[in-house]
Amino acid sequence: MAVTIFAAIDVGSYEVSMDIYQISPKIGIEKIDEVRSRIELGADAYSKGSIGYELVEALCDTLREFAQIMKEYRVDAYEAYASAVLRDVDNELFILDQIRLRTGLNVRVLSNSEHRFISYKSVAMREEFEHFIGRSAAVVDVSGSGLQITVFSKGKVLTTQHLGLGTMRMREQLAKKSRNLAQYELQIEEMVVKEMEVFKAMYLENQEIEYLIVIGDYIAELVCRLEKNRNKNTVSIEKFVQYMEQLGRKSLEEIAEELGLSNENDPLIVPYIIICKCMARGLGAKELWAPGVIVSDGIACDYA
Repeated sequence: MAVTIFAAIDVGSYEVSMDIYQISPKIGIEKIDEVRSRIELGADAYSKGSIGYELVEALCDTLREFAQIMKEYRVDAYEAYASAVLRDVDNELFILDQIRLRTGLNVRVLSNSEHRFISYKSVAMREEFEHFIGRSAAVVDVSGSGLQITVFSKGKVLTTQHLGLGTMRMREQLAKKSRNLAQYELQIEEMVVKEMEVFKAMYLENQEIEYLIVIGDYIAELVCRLEKNRNKNTVSIEKFVQYMEQLGRKSLEEIAEELGLSNENDPLIVPYIIICKCMARGLGAKELWAPGVIVSDGIACDYA
C-alpha cells in the first residue's frame, strides 16, 4: 500500500516550523518528526512594515536546513505557507525570491481566508469537533499576527471575524510604549476587552456560546498543566480563568518553569495568557476545549 512522506512548512510571526508526516489509506495521517526554529519575523514586520536583512538571512538559513532534512527523509511532496507576517510587509516579493534562489523552496503566502481554512481543517480532523459545533461553539485561532473567531450554532457558521489582537503584533505595538510590565499588561487587557465588547455587540446578540475551542501555541500545555493530565484537553471556563489569573501574578520565569517552556524568557506568553483569559471570560462559554493541533496539521490534512 502506497505511503507518502509529506512535509508541511509554516512561516509564522515568531517561529518557522516543519512537520514531517506519513500518509497512507491504512494509517491515515501520522506525524513522524517536527523541527522548530525561533525567528521573530514579526518584530520587524509589525513595527517597521518590512523585514530586515538579518532576519531574511536567518529565515533562508533555516529553510535551507529544512530542505536538507526533507532530502534525508526522502520527502515525496511538501507545502510551504506563510501568512500575515509576509503578507503585510513591503518587501514580500524580495523575500520570496531570496527563499526560492537560496533554498529551492517555493513559499506561498496565504490570504486571511485561506489561512483560516487551513487552521480549521486541522481541528476538524478531531472526532470531538462535530459534537461541539453541533451545539454552540466559538473557535478561536490565536496567532502572532491576529485573532480569528468563528461562531457555530447547530453545526452552521454564524460569523467569522478577524481581530488584530495577535501576540507578536500587540507586543510590538505596546511594549515600547509602556513604562513597566504592569502598564503593558493593563494595556493589552484593555485592548482585548474593548474588541470583545464590540464583537459581542455586533455578532453575538441573543446568541449563547457553550464551548470555546482554542487553536494555537501554548493552550494545550496550559490545559494539561491545569488538569495535571496530558490526556485531558477540556476544562471548565471558571477553572481556566482562575488559573490564568494565578499565572498573571507570576514572573515570566516562573510561568515558563511551570509550563515547561524551553524559552524561559518567552515574552509572548504574557499577551497569550491575557488574550485567553479575556476570551474565556468575555464569550460566556461554559467549557474550553484545546484540541492540541497546529497549522501544519491542517496543511497535511488539506494535502491528503
